[in-house]
Amino acid sequence: MTVDDFLRTANPRIYAAGDVCTLDRYAHTADAMARIVLRNAFFFGRLRMSRLPRPRCVYTSPEIAQIGLTEGEAAAHGRRCRVVTQPLAVVDRAVIDGAADGVLKLILDARSERLLGATLICDQATALLPALGLLLHTKAKVSTLGVAGLAYPTLAGVFGKITDGLLRERLTRPVRWLLRQRFRWLR
Repeated sequence: MTVDDFLRTANPRIYAAGDVCTLDRYAHTADAMARIVLRNAFFFGRLRMSRLPRPRCVYTSPEIAQIGLTEGEAAAHGRRCRVVTQPLAVVDRAVIDGAADGVLKLILDARSERLLGATLICDQATALLPALGLLLHTKAKVSTLGVAGLAYPTLAGVFGKITDGLLRERLTRPVRWLLRQRFRWLR
């Protein structure tokens, strides 16, 4: 069945959701579509399916989870992107759980550092997706994750590692010199 971006059928008073109108066969996608239909049909909403960050998950061990654009999709859309990869071997909880072989790959807008997409391969990868989906939906910068009050030790510590790395990159030689001058009185 064909629907528009608001999930309306050819008759604008009839909506559809789930497997009947999408090739994305995930229960969580059907649930999100049903929520869009309810808001649009009964509460005069203007929610669009195209703005829904849809997770794609493979429930194996380790799990594989992806949300937003892949690197190839970003390039196909003409987006200048930057890829940031963080192995879970540096995340204490992953090491404790014996699951340090995982990885988080973020696709960021090259200029704004806003999240375009993410891929995770690790145990409990799908548990990390909601935070990334919220970043995509709100168009917040990835650095937002670094100040989110992450519990320790959890797998979400990977977000802190990513944001710490992005901040370290900003410590260019001129910035380090300025900081040394600023704090010279501490010696």
